[in-house]
Amino acid sequence: MFKGTSGNEIFLIFPLNISSVPVTPEAAFNLSSALNLAERLTNENLENTVHLLFLGAEYGTGENYPIGSGMYLSSYYPQHNSAFFYFDVNIPDSNKYFPRTGNISPLL
Repeated sequence: MFKGTSGNEIFLIFPLNISSVPVTPEAAFNLSSALNLAERLTNENLENTVHLLFLGAEYGTGENYPIGSGMYLSSYYPQHNSAFFYFDVNIPDSNKYFPRTGNISPLL
């Protein structure tokens, strides 16, 4: 957790397993991106508290999936405003879900 000043929270969720099968060399991108982000947030003065969540068992064939998200949300009770962003770079046609505009909007 990277503590902010406002009490509002941003949750950046990174699945540890991926949606693409077979597993590709890019499978580690979610984890490496999150660790890079954690390093960058360490010395920042943030308005919003930022949580990095590493969730396992997000993809599978059983009726209980996504297990990691379900378990976290079953015990999460927000105290302030919250926003959740789920990162899965292996979504087919990810450009459709994450269009590139050339502009970066500040989340923090």
